[in-house]
Amino acid sequence: MRMGILLLVMIIGSQAHATRARLKALQQDPNGSYYITDTRNIFLNPAQIAGLKDHANFEWGQSERTGTEDRSADAEGGFVMTAGPGKLGAQLGRVTRFNRTIRFLNDAMPDIGNAVVGGKFVEGQNSIDIMYGGGDALRWGTGLALTRSTMAQAAGRESDTQALEFRGGVNSDLFEAFGSLLIGAQTETDLGTTKGELEENFGVAGGGGFQLGADKRLYGNFAWDAFNASRRDDTVEYDGQAMKIGLGFANWRNLENNARFFYALELNYLRVKADDGKPSKIDELYSQVTLPINFGVEADARDWLRMRASVRQNILLGTAKSTSGVASGSFKYENAPNDTSVAFGVGSSLNKFNFDAAIVQVLNSDHGRGEVSMTYLF
Repeated sequence: MRMGILLLVMIIGSQAHATRARLKALQQDPNGSYYITDTRNIFLNPAQIAGLKDHANFEWGQSERTGTEDRSADAEGGFVMTAGPGKLGAQLGRVTRFNRTIRFLNDAMPDIGNAVVGGKFVEGQNSIDIMYGGGDALRWGTGLALTRSTMAQAAGRESDTQALEFRGGVNSDLFEAFGSLLIGAQTETDLGTTKGELEENFGVAGGGGFQLGADKRLYGNFAWDAFNASRRDDTVEYDGQAMKIGLGFANWRNLENNARFFYALELNYLRVKADDGKPSKIDELYSQVTLPINFGVEADARDWLRMRASVRQNILLGTAKSTSGVASGSFKYENAPNDTSVAFGVGSSLNKFNFDAAIVQVLNSDHGRGEVSMTYLF
């Protein structure tokens, strides 16, 4: 099985050339991949920090919003270094789990934000991640992500956001398992037309993977979140739950001339329900079943130059949003709208420096989104 994991690293890519730009070019979640070896997998399973080389990373790119273009940058940077018997890591500016929840509600279910705060919920700023892990045959790791920010404007208007997430996990040559717990998450604002808040006092998520031979992997994940969104004048109050379940299979192979090819199939289910307990009774329900297909290639064009490209399509088996009392807020799709996307990337090495860049197609637009990353090994 050690040979299987060694092949995984050889086929999918070296950790020395692993960045957010690389994951974007291969159309993976920038917070970690279930089947592609990358240094950013520590944000998915902190146990993977035990096998990393000491390095510093610097990332720049536009905001990650599914289906929505946003020109503001999601800049971040951090390091991993040996500390005692294990590895210590820190990251500044990563888009955390609670911020992703805020972005989803703002983009996919905007009626909630409009009713509660008269606009959009405000994201947390300047997040901090701390991780530590160790081990050999069985590696372990733990971490926390903290977001706390306040923005005050004229006329006494301000927003306050805070969230604390704990993560932990284990991995070996055969399997991995990990989980996270979100507590005390809250965003409160009166920057819109009304004053309100979004609270998530409890959220749990987890997942894992199992190696099927040297070139195949089975993986899965789940997440459950309970949230409350209420207006301060007590006229609107949503009690919501979000549930996500996913199962996937990945396969990869070596091609000629140091090229690697991969494909992955997934089945994902998402359901978000928010009930308004006040007389207005404008309830929200969003559900989606997708069968994502992703395949790509990564090749060494020269000893110092790597090329990569990928294509992804979320086969939408069913997407529906219903808003009781607001007819314009409801829709239903089956395998629509089009969301096929293509991404390209390039990476290069110079001594201990590694550079990556990627262009990712923006859905429903005629241009792309750029990502640039640099890693320094020490």
